[in-house]
Amino acid sequence: MSSISVTTARPGDAGLVVRVDTSAALASSLVTDLIGLVDRAEDTRPGAVVVHLAGGDTPPGDRVWPGAAEIAHVNRWEQALRRLERLDAVTIAVVTGRCGGGALDLLLACDHRIAAPDASVAPPLCDSGQVWPGMAVHRMTTQLGVREARGLVLFPQELTALEAAERRLVDEIAPDPLAAAAARAAEVAGRGGTEAAIRRRLVLDAATTSFEESLGAHLAACDRTLRQAQGEPAR
Repeated sequence: MSSISVTTARPGDAGLVVRVDTSAALASSLVTDLIGLVDRAEDTRPGAVVVHLAGGDTPPGDRVWPGAAEIAHVNRWEQALRRLERLDAVTIAVVTGRCGGGALDLLLACDHRIAAPDASVAPPLCDSGQVWPGMAVHRMTTQLGVREARGLVLFPQELTALEAAERRLVDEIAPDPLAAAAARAAEVAGRGGTEAAIRRRLVLDAATTSFEESLGAHLAACDRTLRQAQGEPAR
């Protein structure tokens, strides 16, 4: 059974919506399915991609991540997440149910995150009960700051939607999160694509590069925008 399934797809529109089974282990079809999702998004170039992280009723702490996986699986997973993070589309995560395992990886790789009021999310735990030392730790640190990340890594717990919002893991809580995601996708339908990806890249790189190192990339983006305003082809 597929771990990631497309529920709505309208190529060229803001309609690529996928559902992710967050109980899936890494060595299952999850990696292959994520690569397939990214391939499809790169080919069809929708304005937005909605990633529905569907949790169940099982406490996330009862699930061991990544399961019986090899380092090759981990590498492919991290590379696929990086591609998702850099798509020429705005990515919107929707959290429902109790999400653990790879859910936090996918959540942190998305641009905007919406949770149902009764949803929860927990860091992935390995056999020892420690947080899995994957790139989610890096993303939490760069996105939330050292203080918040340290607390989540050293004292892992299942966070309610409200707690996740307070810690900035999610951006909004909505009674109907899929409808809210559809509205957000419609907002960015005409502003996705390469231009959105360029601006996202500038934001992500700002956390690790100095002003001087960033200046060239920002000037190139400004020059591209000015040329487009004058009717010249983007370079």
